[in-house]
Amino acid sequence: ATVFMKNAGDYLDSQRKSLSDELSGRTDAKKVKERAAKVEGITEVLRKGADLRIANFRSMALRDQQYIKAVQGNFGEIEKILQDLRATTRQEANLKQLDEIKNAAATFKKNLEAFYKASDEVDALAAKRGEAANGVLAAAKDTSAAGVKDTVEGSQAAATALSAASTVMIIGLVIALVLGVIVAFFLTVGITRPIMQ
Repeated sequence: ATVFMKNAGDYLDSQRKSLSDELSGRTDAKKVKERAAKVEGITEVLRKGADLRIANFRSMALRDQQYIKAVQGNFGEIEKILQDLRATTRQEANLKQLDEIKNAAATFKKNLEAFYKASDEVDALAAKRGEAANGVLAAAKDTSAAGVKDTVEGSQAAATALSAASTVMIIGLVIALVLGVIVAFFLTVGITRPIMQ
């Protein structure tokens, strides 16, 4: 794009200089009109090139290809204007500039197409990556839910076992207390009966 804009600017400068020279001299109106048409044509090429560059930057910045697609037709219009300019251009240096502008525009178009094709591929890959991430998140959620379920079931089993152990211990203590009272009664009776007799 830089080569395109530089050569178009150089061509415009040479045409403006020639137009200025022709206006200051005694040149017929037909040549002046032709030179003015060249200036107007290359100015239009520059404008369309600038529109392409701005749309490209906007599309890149916003990651939305609608902007560049809206001005994609500028390449065809630029090529047509360059053909018209070539038909009326006679100086070899200017013809070379027009060729370089045409080649730079073609390279710019090719590079844009390659970039946006790669961008589409990256977007498709990002969509697949998003789907894979969603799958991983779903698996992690399922694993987490299973872990929570196992933990709840384990804690319920532990609570049941603890409750059963507490019940057995209480029953054991009650039995021990009752046996202790009975043994104490018989010991007391066994000691006190011989003393009372």
